[in-house]
Amino acid sequence: MNPTTWRLAKMNLALRGIDANLGAQWGDSFANDQHPDLRAALLAAMDQKPGPEGELGYLQKRLLGEISEHAIRNRWVKQVSEKRLAAAGWGQFAGIVAFVVSLWFLLGEVPFGVAPTLATKEPVKVEEPATPDGIEVTVTPGDVEV
Repeated sequence: MNPTTWRLAKMNLALRGIDANLGAQWGDSFANDQHPDLRAALLAAMDQKPGPEGELGYLQKRLLGEISEHAIRNRWVKQVSEKRLAAAGWGQFAGIVAFVVSLWFLLGEVPFGVAPTLATKEPVKVEEPATPDGIEVTVTPGDVEV
């Protein structure tokens, strides 16, 4: 990026009302990195497609290595106690049970294929709706006119 491109980008963002941090001055990420905390490798690794055999690309392998080193250095495994993990597991189980029970009640059916029985075993008679005299209704497949 050169100074002219940097100024045009700042002007374009300002005209559109977008507040963006392009850095205090122009520069490139190799010689004068304006955003050292920005981890663009993660974005690039996510965009990379695996090979035909499913092997990871260079950036993906490098990123996984960096993540593993960071996890070992900062002891990620020790951050959450086993009690909290067990409690979270039981909480997830309770949530799933509550979800299934609520579906059961919302659908109004008993699980495992057992149908609810009616209080009476007598067939229910449904009367046909009354049509005024002289009107005949016929339905023909494909007929869409009224």
